[in-house]
Amino acid sequence: METGLDCFKKALRLGPADAGQYSPLALAYIGDAVYELIIRTMIMNRGNVQVNKMHRRTAALVMAGAQADLYRRLEPDLTEAERAVYRRGRNAKSATMPRHATMKDYRTATGLEALVGYLYLTEQFERLAQLMGLGLERLGAISPAGEEVEAPVREEGREAEANAPAREEGRETEAKAPAQEEGREAEANAPAQEEEREPEAAKAEGAGSGGPGEDT
Repeated sequence: METGLDCFKKALRLGPADAGQYSPLALAYIGDAVYELIIRTMIMNRGNVQVNKMHRRTAALVMAGAQADLYRRLEPDLTEAERAVYRRGRNAKSATMPRHATMKDYRTATGLEALVGYLYLTEQFERLAQLMGLGLERLGAISPAGEEVEAPVREEGREAEANAPAREEGRETEAKAPAQEEGREAEANAPAQEEEREPEAAKAEGAGSGGPGEDT
């Protein structure tokens, strides 16, 4: 019986993936997507709520600070091989860093994403599920009894949410700017256009009344 991943492999004609041939940042690249899909699946399973609420709950768990917290709670349960993959990701040099994260948290989060990517590519799905469930439980995002728990929101998460309306207003202002500029240009050109229309109107009036020199 084919699993869901096997169906994708067949449809997309995917060959075998050797996780060892990828750089730690490449592992983190796929790991980031897998981690967020796991979190979104968990949030969706809690019930049909407004999308903006689901987004806030997801954002609280996928930010670098939350990922770093999750890793620290998981570290005692990792194998030496898993710690080695994490260290490769943590020590990889990246050209970018999120605005609302410390360098330490960002590197720890990158290491976690590299580990998630490695477990995904090596198809260790049971181990990946075990670690994610354990980490999210220790983080306080899920309870042992399976009851819904509101995702913890770190200070950087609250700051990001507080800045969201301002960023949205900024985007709206930028979107309106070209139209406003065109409006100002049109207003500035209006007198010149009016002056051009006046001579044309005078010519038309003179032609219509049979001007001087016209045969009668």
